Amino acid sequence: MSNEKLMHQLRLKAAELRRRIVEIDYRSSGGHVGGALSASDILAALFFGVMDHSPEKFSSKDPSRDRFVLSKGHISDAYYCVLAMSGYFPIDELYTYTGYNSRLSGHPTNHVPGIEINTGALGHGLSVAAGIAKGLKMDGHGARVFVLMGDGELAEGSVWEAAMAAAHYGLDNLTAIVDRNGLQIGGSTEKVMALEDLSGKWVSFGWDVVNTDGHDIAGLYEVLRAKNPSGRPRVIIAQTVKGKGVSFMENEAKWHHGVMSHEQYLRACDELDGRIMEAASKAGLPPLKLDRYTPSKGNGGMRNPFGNRPFSKTSHTENGGKPLSSDDQAPVTVLLTDRQPGSGEDKKPIPARQAVTDMLVERAFKDNRIVTLTSDARGSAALGKFAETHPDKFVEVGIAEQNEIGMAAGISLTGKVPFVCAPACFMSARSYEQVKVDLAYSRTNVKILGVSGGLSYAELGQSHHSLQDIAAIRSLPGMNVVIPADANSARALAEKSISYDGPFYIRVGRAAVPDVYDRASADKLEIGRAAMLRDGKDAAIIACGSMVYRSLLAAELLAQDGISVAVFDMHTIKPLDTAAIFYAAKRFGKIITVEEHVKAGGLGSAICETLSEHGVPVRIIALPDEDMVCGSENEILQHYGLSAEGIHQEVYEWLK
Repeated sequence: MSNEKLMHQLRLKAAELRRRIVEIDYRSSGGHVGGALSASDILAALFFGVMDHSPEKFSSKDPSRDRFVLSKGHISDAYYCVLAMSGYFPIDELYTYTGYNSRLSGHPTNHVPGIEINTGALGHGLSVAAGIAKGLKMDGHGARVFVLMGDGELAEGSVWEAAMAAAHYGLDNLTAIVDRNGLQIGGSTEKVMALEDLSGKWVSFGWDVVNTDGHDIAGLYEVLRAKNPSGRPRVIIAQTVKGKGVSFMENEAKWHHGVMSHEQYLRACDELDGRIMEAASKAGLPPLKLDRYTPSKGNGGMRNPFGNRPFSKTSHTENGGKPLSSDDQAPVTVLLTDRQPGSGEDKKPIPARQAVTDMLVERAFKDNRIVTLTSDARGSAALGKFAETHPDKFVEVGIAEQNEIGMAAGISLTGKVPFVCAPACFMSARSYEQVKVDLAYSRTNVKILGVSGGLSYAELGQSHHSLQDIAAIRSLPGMNVVIPADANSARALAEKSISYDGPFYIRVGRAAVPDVYDRASADKLEIGRAAMLRDGKDAAIIACGSMVYRSLLAAELLAQDGISVAVFDMHTIKPLDTAAIFYAAKRFGKIITVEEHVKAGGLGSAICETLSEHGVPVRIIALPDEDMVCGSENEILQHYGLSAEGIHQEVYEWLK
């Protein structure tokens, strides 16, 4: 095909794309039409001229395919249209856009064929794209990665975290495109938050910069097609017009998101149909003819002709609990022992973080998928040995936790299993939106090892405590939450998480705690299935993390008082072992929960939610909703009654 003929065809595709955008936005009474129209020429040049992609390559996860990330996710209307035009799903499905039970929601989700990852929260896309580019380079694949960003989103700090990392790692397989239409919701980008000198900013971050006309198809094709020989990532700043192609929308900020009247819709159709006719004539192809939509009175919006579609790729349910009338046979892992925590050890216990990273060092020798990332925390996360033995599988992002999560998500999309190893307080709070969108909603296969969880950084003060993380992370659909009791169980459960396709949050403490399990018993643990470590008669203590060994010691003290309590290790908070909870409730009648977390939203809350309709008394022993006192971890725990003696005292008073 001659280059001239290709350009005519690309212009026709861009004209058709604009017409389809207007059609589905009008039918859905919404859509971010202005930005979708400004990006149409860019998308047409990419998807129909430059990128090596196809539905078959996407479905087979062909590593040679080029990748695209839409960071300005609000133009999902344009994205869905270009995917349907490329054959990823039926064109008619476009008419379900934002309708009830449609998979074509207002921001892209990877439930839709052709979409790598969920986007919509601005500032995420460049991190994910950088992660994909890094993952492809790890395996020597020559595929390219493109990410389209809006100019307004460049005010997000996470964009520049990603820009630094991409330049640092020489990701010359990465091309970022800025849709520089100069307008955002608040008006001119320069009035909202000045961006210029935009080229100079990118150059200062180590990128090659190309400025181009974002509506010149031939120019776009050339700059997008050109590979980068410099060893640096490239950014294309495409000067565009918001609302391009529809005269009354052009350069109008109000059309960032707007609803067309029927008269405006017909006017837009007239203009765009004329351009299609002109482009089709030059391309020597028949023009697209779309019927114009006439809304019927009371039709209630668009109908979804595709039936019910699940909103999640995989079902994420709790561990099928039976009602309280279930049989007495224990539906848990029974590992009863008379051995007290830490007794009979021939060597001192090691911190759980070290046990996990030692496992990763060993595993990475035989499993090429294993990658670790950290945010200037290799010491805290005990990653020094991994970095030395597997430097090609170790990614340091600097003090940039939001980018760390986004890059991990991107790396996972290349078939890797990344472990993000960093302080729990930052993983669960500073980067929470990235965890929510890039991991949980997107179901990416990323494992977070949140080190120094709970009160581990006690003396450093409240900014370094992670006492709300269970509540925050377990509320996210698709996330798995694991809080091991000791080093051996941390190693075993972290290794087992590798075989699960989905995101995990594994929280461990900083200091070594007495071993509750030996290696053999820890290997019997199952994710989502509690372990009963001590039998009893009067009540059951259900604990997690470092509170397990303290609860076992408290149970021994209670036994001296003539009170017999069972002890369960609920190491998996999500999916919660509801069968074990019902079993404990029926058999023992009273439950005490113990956790290194505030009462709201933690293990105790999860168990109360499970038993809310069964009238079983539950006592939650946890940290209060107040500023923590200063001191060592043990001093603070003792202050709030979470030492073995404190647990003993509260249980004794409650039961007596």
